[in-house]
Amino acid sequence: MTKILYNPMGIVINREADNIDTSTSVTRMMFIAIITGILVSPGIVGDIYPRRDYTEADNKIIAKLCREIEIPAASHYYIRFSAEDFTLEGKDVVAYSCGLPEKVKEAIAKSPKWVQKELTRQFQLIDAEPYADLILNVSKRYVDEIAFSIACSSLGNVPPIEVIRDNVFSLYENDKMLKYADIVDYDDVNGNYYSTIRYHIIENGVEKELEYPPEIYYWYVVHPEAVGEKPSHVYNTFWRSYLFHHNDIGYPLLKEKLSDIRYLWDNGSYFQPSQRTWKWSMENHPTAVETVSYWVGKTVPTQAIGDRPGQPNVIAHEHNGWCGELQKITVAALRTALIPSIGICDHGEDHVWQEFYERGWHQNDNWWMDSGGAVDKPEVYVYGWKKNVSALFAWKGDDSIYDVTSRYIHPEDRRTVRFVVLDRKHQPVDGARITVVVGGPRDITWLKDKVWRKIEILWDILPGFIKGKVLQTMYGKLEEQYKEIPDIISGVIPCIWNYTDIDGECIFELGKNRSYFFIIQYGNLKKPWQLAEHNTFRILREPRDTTFHVTFPFLSPIRQKHHNVEGPNGDIFINCCLVLPHILFRQKTECLKE
Repeated sequence: MTKILYNPMGIVINREADNIDTSTSVTRMMFIAIITGILVSPGIVGDIYPRRDYTEADNKIIAKLCREIEIPAASHYYIRFSAEDFTLEGKDVVAYSCGLPEKVKEAIAKSPKWVQKELTRQFQLIDAEPYADLILNVSKRYVDEIAFSIACSSLGNVPPIEVIRDNVFSLYENDKMLKYADIVDYDDVNGNYYSTIRYHIIENGVEKELEYPPEIYYWYVVHPEAVGEKPSHVYNTFWRSYLFHHNDIGYPLLKEKLSDIRYLWDNGSYFQPSQRTWKWSMENHPTAVETVSYWVGKTVPTQAIGDRPGQPNVIAHEHNGWCGELQKITVAALRTALIPSIGICDHGEDHVWQEFYERGWHQNDNWWMDSGGAVDKPEVYVYGWKKNVSALFAWKGDDSIYDVTSRYIHPEDRRTVRFVVLDRKHQPVDGARITVVVGGPRDITWLKDKVWRKIEILWDILPGFIKGKVLQTMYGKLEEQYKEIPDIISGVIPCIWNYTDIDGECIFELGKNRSYFFIIQYGNLKKPWQLAEHNTFRILREPRDTTFHVTFPFLSPIRQKHHNVEGPNGDIFINCCLVLPHILFRQKTECLKE
């Protein structure tokens, strides 16, 4: 929580510890504060008593402090004003890169300026030197993608070096073979270099050449995590290379299907027929979006069996899956084809799909068993299938999420639920987690299969002379009971979650046709069903626009590191500006990177 407190003795800025485990989907932000403290006195210095004819023109600056500082989580910064001699004193600042080896600092300096702070923060949490070696030893052309992949992975949980390297190298290798998209590089020679994708579409019969915003390129094409899986080499290959270059006998090769495609998309909104043919796809929508969708349908044509794998390579090789497997392989395949994509989750109603980006986000869904799908048809779920959707979110590569409910449910069919969380002194609580829970179906096939595989392994290792008639009978009965267990059961499911902001507020947009249970937690956060340091709940049986005011009676406010001292009278103005970090891309130039 960041507070700016003013009293006659000064300003204190506190950044409360988030108390959020890194396994949760929250990105801990390092606050960058540009502090300007100015003391203004009427008239001349020393004339501290206000005059009746006081005007702003009479102001005199008697003290000034201006610096850019970094405020990590669980830290604070203050400016102290001395009422005796009218001076400002700022807390000593230690550079955030303090303690890092020189090699690591060199790697940070080689990286683009817009990612340096995030990269520094990540390097403080991991064994940074091997990753620094990677940055220092590759061509500048690859540094921005590599630095971003390291910096914007989950904090303290960066993929292996070989995965980071192969992901970026494969990106550029695939680019050479595609006609509708090209990676382009920009550099102003002052450290603000970046890349993006220039691509071609056809819209109403007119060909257009466009570029993605750089942040779209980095987060939704470059990032090595597709949808929640652990980025890894599977079959000795990363998914960006495996999906593009590999096919099993009898299944299509993605590289071959994309080789003659000239347009990324045709701006068409359409449903795809069951068991579509390549001829249908090329006659109706000869685009990269349709090609990837066709490839997914033919590569994963059967319903899920077995262990429900989470890795795109395994899904492509085993050729079976429900919506979860189809989402993972499609997001990975779209990114492999240089099309920005992200996974969309409807956990409350047990369905997931994906979106792709082209001047905005567009719905895209492959239905299981190659039974068709939809492109840019966001209303299909609520208004076509008549699903009572609770909430929807998108899953980013750093394991954070963001709400996309408003893209799929009309305003009149949503309800706004607001939370205000306070401590026992009625001060806002920053970083409290609110989890929205609904009743709904839960697919447990993965759990059934996991337990049964362990039983089979145990049975296989038993010596033959032990497997007598009694054990054979017991094994047979266990197998019968296993087959009788349903694949889907009713249960309670977290459908979305979020965290309170600096004002202790958190807002949800929820479907109007569900009842909701809210779990509010703060301190030592783990899984929603595990107790945190502070816990409470609320229920909303009949959804309506409402505000819940929640107070944790045993949560003490942060001790403010200031004290009040009676000072002389007068008008004193203190200006303080907090600037949150974000990726900045300066206007591109025509100077290409080396």
